[in-house]
Amino acid sequence: MPAQVPHLVVDISGHGFGHAAQVAPVLNALAARRPALRLTVRSAVPADRLAEMIAPAVKHLPPPADVGMLMHDTMTIDVNATLAAYLGLHAHWPDGVAAERARLATLAPTVLLSDCSYSSIAAAAGLGIPAVVMCSLNWADILAGYVEDTAMTVEGEEGNAPVARMLADIRACYRQAHVFLQLSPHMPMAWLKNRRPIGPVARRGRCRRTVLAAAAAAAGAVPADPRFVLVAFGGVGGLAPPVLPALAGVVWVTLGLGGVAADADTRIIDGGRLDLSVLDLMTSCDAVVTKPGYGTFVESACNGVRVLSLTRPDWPETPALTTWMEAHACHAEITPSTFRNPAALAVAVLALLARPVTPVAPDGVETAAGVVDGLLSRSGQGG
Repeated sequence: MPAQVPHLVVDISGHGFGHAAQVAPVLNALAARRPALRLTVRSAVPADRLAEMIAPAVKHLPPPADVGMLMHDTMTIDVNATLAAYLGLHAHWPDGVAAERARLATLAPTVLLSDCSYSSIAAAAGLGIPAVVMCSLNWADILAGYVEDTAMTVEGEEGNAPVARMLADIRACYRQAHVFLQLSPHMPMAWLKNRRPIGPVARRGRCRRTVLAAAAAAAGAVPADPRFVLVAFGGVGGLAPPVLPALAGVVWVTLGLGGVAADADTRIIDGGRLDLSVLDLMTSCDAVVTKPGYGTFVESACNGVRVLSLTRPDWPETPALTTWMEAHACHAEITPSTFRNPAALAVAVLALLARPVTPVAPDGVETAAGVVDGLLSRSGQGG
């Protein structure tokens, strides 16, 4: 009797595109190992965007309940709205898990892979389905970074506080996974006994500088041997663009910033008008000015692109990200005031461009694929 084709259900958080960027190279590696693997991806990330990242065909379905973090703009968390959304989700938590268990049962996955939605992990445990969590963060620790003081004061006692109980429920979900693969760089998660640190995970882009050079030529004079500097903050908009200074030999490339002010002699092109994926656009540049975030940081590092990032002290993942970048990549930080000051921004960019850069190997991809592949095999259905 032929072996049943294994079925992997993949839950991807819709908080930005960074979670999809973490999952995509692992799914591509799995497809190379198992061309017949059935893939169902449940995510709020649009299907066409997933198709740009994930090579094998997938069935795209709505995600399980997943709040992530609600944003005022690309850098600012809406803490009150986020907390209200989480409390609403957890108001009838057992019922929510039961509903998710019923949804998951109809899909009958061999293995669940989550980055890093948590309700489906509890559902999988109830069905006896092995679950792998793969991420650089978890929503309990991210949320606690903004509301932990609330958890200590609501209703007077931590044990009875709705916020504290909610954080405990989220952590309990992650503990039920077979393994939590911590993608480098990652938050500590010392409370998580099933954690397994692995290397970085990133996609490889294509360097297509000729496309940038042609766009720059169409916009005006192109310097000899131009240096391209991308300014992109991804995800939610709302960040007021800076005044980009004129720099000898530098062409600025903007993405998603709207109207950008510039000095009279500044060379600038709109990356959104080019026939390039965001990954290839970044890979084609010498440096990127951005905010702290796993996707842009690690993909830049693994594609040999320098990173100049705005300080983001409130985001709980920032210390892990910046420490790793300083140790392994070509990275520097600037304050928002430096970002708004053309002369100061010019100094920071030129200093970064003068530094050498060596790509980092995304060796966590094959490790993660191997873990999932092993679980598929141990199910008795692999082939």
